[in-house]
Amino acid sequence: MSCYGCACDHCLYNAELEAWYITPGEVQNAEDICFCCDECKHYDGDFSKRSQWRPDCPRHKFPEKYLEMQRIVEQRRARAAETRRRNFQIIKGGKP
Repeated sequence: MSCYGCACDHCLYNAELEAWYITPGEVQNAEDICFCCDECKHYDGDFSKRSQWRPDCPRHKFPEKYLEMQRIVEQRRARAAETRRRNFQIIKGGKP
């Protein structure tokens, strides 16, 4: 099963979020934590549970570390594209 594309996949309030995404102090109240993934068949493959997959959520918020990682990835892509454009050369040849 796949959680790809679900709003809960990288949400700050997801109880199943990996520890390296969370900065201590980002979640202020323990009541804000969402346990939607524990009741979802897509998370653990238990078909006795119903589908909790959702494309959007009113409480969704990205963790700061995730946003920082996205910025770094975008900067690397931009730098690689700039390097490719700078190194591109047109080779003239063939019959005149």
